[in-house]
Amino acid sequence: MGRHSRKKRKGGSEWRREGGEADGGRGRGSGSAGGGAAAGSSAVGVDKAEITCIPLGAGQDVGKSCVVVRVGGRVVMFDCGMHMGFQDSRRFPDFPRLRALAHSHSHSHVHSQTAERGHGNGRGRGEGHGYGGAVDYTGIIDCVIVTHFHLDHCGALPYFTQVCGYSGPVYMTYPTKALAPLMLEDYRRVAVERRGEGEEGLFSSADITAAVGRAIPVDIHQTVQVNQHIAITPYYAGHVLGAAMFHVQASNGASVLYTGDFNMAPDRHLGAARVDQRLRPDLMISESTYATTIRESRRSREMDFLSRVHACVAAGGKVLIPVFAMGRAQELCVLMDEYWDRMGLDVPIYLSAGLTSQATVFYKTLLTWTNQHIQSAHANRNIFDFRHVRPFDRALLESPAPMVLFATPGMLSGGLSLQAFKSWAPHPQNLLVLPGFCMAGTVGGKIMAMASANAAAAGGGGGGGGGEGGGGGRVAIDQSTQVAVNCQVHVLSFSPHTDAKGITDLIRHLAPRHVILVHGERAKMAQLRDKISSQMGIPCFTPANHEAVRVPGTISQSAAPPHAVPAGDVEIRNGAVGSGAAGEGVGWK
Repeated sequence: MGRHSRKKRKGGSEWRREGGEADGGRGRGSGSAGGGAAAGSSAVGVDKAEITCIPLGAGQDVGKSCVVVRVGGRVVMFDCGMHMGFQDSRRFPDFPRLRALAHSHSHSHVHSQTAERGHGNGRGRGEGHGYGGAVDYTGIIDCVIVTHFHLDHCGALPYFTQVCGYSGPVYMTYPTKALAPLMLEDYRRVAVERRGEGEEGLFSSADITAAVGRAIPVDIHQTVQVNQHIAITPYYAGHVLGAAMFHVQASNGASVLYTGDFNMAPDRHLGAARVDQRLRPDLMISESTYATTIRESRRSREMDFLSRVHACVAAGGKVLIPVFAMGRAQELCVLMDEYWDRMGLDVPIYLSAGLTSQATVFYKTLLTWTNQHIQSAHANRNIFDFRHVRPFDRALLESPAPMVLFATPGMLSGGLSLQAFKSWAPHPQNLLVLPGFCMAGTVGGKIMAMASANAAAAGGGGGGGGGEGGGGGRVAIDQSTQVAVNCQVHVLSFSPHTDAKGITDLIRHLAPRHVILVHGERAKMAQLRDKISSQMGIPCFTPANHEAVRVPGTISQSAAPPHAVPAGDVEIRNGAVGSGAAGEGVGWK
């Protein structure tokens, strides 16, 4: 399609802390790179020529991803996640802050949306999250987009829809719709049945079924018309099965790309992220989990991992690999199953039963979302029909025989992985492999810190990129329990997130007019923000939760409304890079 001509807007860079003064510096707030300060309003405006972005979660933090964007005068919520570090109301995004957006919507819009969807006033059991009365979320939000099944991206969805009362459209890919209920129900069961939480502060099994059941599934490259004002198109993100980036195109020509979590490098079962280079979004909102990390090659990491595991079991030891039920569990099982075949090994590999086994069944049936190698091999054998991996029986915990155990959860926060750790960690012949990110404060996070300190003391550098430690340390499980860690400890990054090079490569590929970084650590995000500005000349922002950033959008002179195209086709209406200065910040009241 031909490129639309564009009107230029002028603007400066500014961010505004909630309830505070405008600040052009780089303190605890978002800061910005690539522009000078400019005066701005302290209230969210209604200028359809501008794009406003407010993180309700994942702003300078890894947890409860929830980013609200107004584009073309319409409002989209990207992800609806929960924070795994909290067990009270703080685990959910602060949804009532969306009330401020209601004041910038005309009454006609609110009423027409409610009437159009036929869902009444949008109130739920929670009467607006318990903050001063109900909020008509359905009248405020045009749609919710869930990028993948991880709980920090979908965990609050049943609460938002069934408790808070949002009844508008929710979009996710087919694999996410299939797998998210497993993750949500497992979390609910642990919270209610094991920790004794009441469902009144969480959600029920019926809420999960209703929330995900009403979600509208979409396929990669399928452009979906949300309403006459916005259309959305998902793109393959790698990361986990079914993960997608989403491009939002407004009828006035403005566009936003939200990456969710993504991986620019292929792995054993997924391909690399793929997105149309011609999109040229006005705003790209990117994850930044590994904002300053450059990883070594996948092959070297795999060989290091396999050689350590092989050496341990050959010496009669046991290997514990804490994993989450979906994603790295299947990835590493594929890797080890193939290696066991090549080496002719007969040491048993066990996978914790239950959720992990259920997930693997879905992986067997959703092969079109895997990489080309797995799809091609399917003619001979489904690669997820493992030859050497079998379900685990807890009676084997005290067995003296060597074995490899993939056990959930991935951060040793409870369950089988923690039980096996308590039993095996005191013995020096055993090996603990931590293959991915562990949140600070979890048992896994404490062990990572210990491994890093031990490696540094031995002159081997930090443990975060492949450190080894242990050897007599002790880790506190809770206030009354400590475990001696005499086993070998190996920290190796098999994280499904892209690294710093992958983030900058995608930005170069798409050439967005502005960038906002979310889902990362504040200090590291600031370093990447400054690099993007200085080396690429693109204004970049890192807002904290509840801080808003406003950037100028590209306005098409024709301003034709977006329209849906058949699945598999890609329609690009915003193919040129518009000109314009850095974004203008805006406060949140």
